[in-house]
Amino acid sequence: MKQLTVFAALAVLALPVYAQDPAPATTSAPPALDPILAKIAENLPKLINLKWEGTHTFSAKQGEQGSMAGNLAVTFQDTKHFKLVMDMKSAPGAEAIAAGAPAEEQNITATLVGDGTHLWVISPMIGQMMGGMEGIKVELALFEKLVPQMMSQFGGGMDPTAPADLHKMIAGAMEGFTLKEEGSTPALNRYTMEGEGWKGFAQFDAKNWFPMAMQVGNEKEGVQINFNTTAFTMKETFSEGTFAPTGVDATKIMDITGLLQSQLGAAGGGGDEDLEF
Repeated sequence: MKQLTVFAALAVLALPVYAQDPAPATTSAPPALDPILAKIAENLPKLINLKWEGTHTFSAKQGEQGSMAGNLAVTFQDTKHFKLVMDMKSAPGAEAIAAGAPAEEQNITATLVGDGTHLWVISPMIGQMMGGMEGIKVELALFEKLVPQMMSQFGGGMDPTAPADLHKMIAGAMEGFTLKEEGSTPALNRYTMEGEGWKGFAQFDAKNWFPMAMQVGNEKEGVQINFNTTAFTMKETFSEGTFAPTGVDATKIMDITGLLQSQLGAAGGGGDEDLEF
């Protein structure tokens, strides 16, 4: 399960990781990677320079723990102007219900918007937790300072924006896997992976290395993850208002910039102490 956990985390965290300027290279040389992994690690960071919009489907099942499935719509201009709309449904399994999870299917919807100054997070779940609020926002300048520390916590002390650490995380996630280029076309680069009961593939747009599909699963453990890009369009410009939050009452948006700044101060300005996210 180690490989799937790390691999899925890398996929989910790709947007905030690549929405940052790469960290300076560490003094230690990155570990040697399988040639296919090295090619992927070299090309994925280049996505930060693309302007694009796309729609995607995602599904994940983990045995008796439950399943999740839904859609993502992403519009990306640069690291300060982007929009992600998520519409998911989560269905708990028998083990999750026995452990206390709600038995009914849950709707998970959220919109994340970078308007150039603030990151907005708008979701009914915020209203459920914060008594009638519709969302939160934080200054992007502060959020960008927090991302490397957040990524380090998720990455076991490693920073995915540092090339050497990124290579270490990829190498650890894919340890024990055999990779092959199989089924590529002039338009798509396709790679299969197999190892320790896991099988899957990933395919990328051959020109821009945009992730077009990923599938990985373990039949014995009842785990299956699927990601598909259903539409992908390169953009030159975006219409005015594309990256403005819409359909929300500004008086019901909580600005948490001050709160996070206070936490940073309590942690010694973002030093070695952990922040609570």
